[in-house]
This record gives sequence, C-alpha cells and structure tokens, in this order.
Amino acid sequence: GPLPRILIIDDLPFYAGPSRSDSGRTLMAFSVLVATERYQPQGSAEYATRVRLVRAYPDHTAEAYELFIASCGFLPDVVVSDCSPAITTAIKRLRKVKPDIVWVPSAFHVQKRLELVLDKMVKRNPGKTKGTLRLEGLKDRIGASLQTPARWRAWWRDLDRLMDAAAVPSNVRPTVWRRMYFRPVEEALEHIATHPLTTRATGGNEATINGDVKPFFHARAAAFTNIERVNRAADLLTLSINGRMDSRRKLVSILQADVERAGGFAPSARAVTDALGYRSLRDKDVLAATLAAERQRLIGATADRGEPA
Repeated sequence: GPLPRILIIDDLPFYAGPSRSDSGRTLMAFSVLVATERYQPQGSAEYATRVRLVRAYPDHTAEAYELFIASCGFLPDVVVSDCSPAITTAIKRLRKVKPDIVWVPSAFHVQKRLELVLDKMVKRNPGKTKGTLRLEGLKDRIGASLQTPARWRAWWRDLDRLMDAAAVPSNVRPTVWRRMYFRPVEEALEHIATHPLTTRATGGNEATINGDVKPFFHARAAAFTNIERVNRAADLLTLSINGRMDSRRKLVSILQADVERAGGFAPSARAVTDALGYRSLRDKDVLAATLAAERQRLIGATADRGEPA
C-alpha cells in the first residue's frame, strides 16, 4: 500500500538584533524553518527524500510551525522532530483539520531529555528518601526502551519500582515530563510497529540545515529584512539543494520562456520592497496575519472535501 508521507522539521535561529542590556547577547532577528520530506515515488515501494520547504519567519513559535507545516502543500501523515513544545503545539492545532497526524519524537532527543530528567531527579533526591535511588542500569536501557511500545511501558514500570523502593517523594518524580511525553512516545512506537520504514531521526534534516541552509543565510543574516524576498531566495535554495538547478541550459530556457511570455520584459529585481524603515522579516504581526489566512484556507479545503472541520 501507499507509504505515509513524512515531514522531518527543525529550525535555525539567526541573531542579528540589538544587544540585550542584561546579557550582552544579541536578540534573534529571525528563524529559518526547514522541512525534509520522505515520500514514495510512483512505482516504488521505498521512500525517497527531498527538501520540501525552507522558510524564514520572524520567530519559531507554535504559530510559525503551524504556518510552516500548512505551507508545505499537503498535511503530512507523520511529523518527525525534536521535543520542541512549539512543534507539538502546532501539531495539536493541525489535528483539528487532520486528526490522524502522527508525531514521532526523535529517539535521540527523547533519550537525551530523559537522561537529563533522571539526573535532575537524582540530584534533588539525596536526603529526601528512606533508601538509595540507583538508576545507572535504567539510564543505559533508555535506547532499548524506544524500540517497541512494550519495552517503553516496561521501562517506566521499572522506574516506578525503583522510585517506590527508595521512597522518592512525589514532588521529586518526573511526573510532568511523563504526563507530557509518555503517551506521545507510546503512540509513535505503536505507529512504527505497523510502519517499520518510518524515520526515527532528524539527522538528515540537521545535515541540510548545517551544510546548506546555515551557510546561505549566515553571512548576510543582518541584511535580510524583507520576508517575501528572502523566502523567494529560499525557494531557489530549495531547488538547488534538490539538484534542480544543476543544468545551466535548462535554467536559461526557463528564464527565456518567462521573458517571452512577458513580451520581452523581465520583472524588476526590487519589485518586492518594504516601506522605508519597515522590516517585514522582523515583524511578528506578519506571521499572525498570514497564519490567520492559512487557517481559513485549510478549513475551506476541508469543507470542500466534506470532512469535519
């Protein structure tokens, strides 16, 4: 059957704003969100990979991610990412349109987060329990627990047993983390059990970010201020990463056809401009207004298909 369409997403913030007086660090100027798609080419039973979308936004909030995913041209079956609350919140909102979107948290990020949670609990624990809390063996098993739903549940049962034996107080136990992530990880593992080709890691997307996206934006980050012009450039970057700009002959023929359709005239290089002194890429209201329009479009598209909004 058809393989689920997967988006692997992450972002890269750029700091080019004014300095904070308290820390001396510069403020984030904008963030670049990147999606890598795992899709099934026609006639194939395997996944292929391509960069789906690169977008510069004023921020990397839940609103930014909601707009970003909705702008990919389709709503994915599966989203793979780190444990960012902005991403999980965006997915919850998009499930109002497509309820069966599966979130697969990167196994690497889950393991690292859970190790930190356990270290924090042990650090807070001395002197507050009747016994000694030893978790070394359990920490070593986190990776193995992320293989199947049964192993994941068994790992938490073992943690409960150790905490009970050491009489760890309830306010020291990782209750909040468990409430936020236990069930989503379990749901992801249940999906993977029936779809074993599902991507479990964000490494490929991170390689694109570090190898292609970061060098493209970094040198001129402070000069990028017009959101539409920057994202038109991001579209060209996406084509380049995907190998769609390697043929000079093809590029020339596309440009020539475009000029011929326009009667011999090419559009001005500065046809898209901001008002004097205005920097649209730094304006969070631009993000809010675009998201509102995109939400209405999605609701309309869902209604047209006869699906519940």
